[in-house]
Amino acid sequence: MRASFHALSSTWRCLAIAGLCSAGSAQALELWHYGTLRLSPQRCEATFMFDAGRATYREVRVQAIAKDRQGQHLARFALAPDDMGVDGRNRFASATWISPHACNPEVVVLFKTATAQVDGMATDLLATQQLRLRRHEPLELRLPQSRERP
Repeated sequence: MRASFHALSSTWRCLAIAGLCSAGSAQALELWHYGTLRLSPQRCEATFMFDAGRATYREVRVQAIAKDRQGQHLARFALAPDDMGVDGRNRFASATWISPHACNPEVVVLFKTATAQVDGMATDLLATQQLRLRRHEPLELRLPQSRERP
């Protein structure tokens, strides 16, 4: 009995240490394609949602490129949602992209840059890995590989 208690105790110590180490790690701003609304036969509005979790993000700016599945460049656009997490409110925000290309469910969206004010400091969300993509159909979202960054 004593040996199993000791093993359990040491397991809890390891978990507590891991928890303390991870407590200081940065949270990520989550981003996903929420849906697309057809405005006309040739024009659509794609809505992107942002989730700040418990963090505060101000002046979020995301630059993106829309490509087809073969990699051909179709459009360049920017997303600028409202500030999030201010005073513990506004956890979620949205931004839209209006384009004929947004109507195409085969479009791949590549986020080239993402910046924000985080805790009062200008932050590159891609370089600090603070932008996380949630998978949601139909648009495919991607972060750039290191060689694709400007």
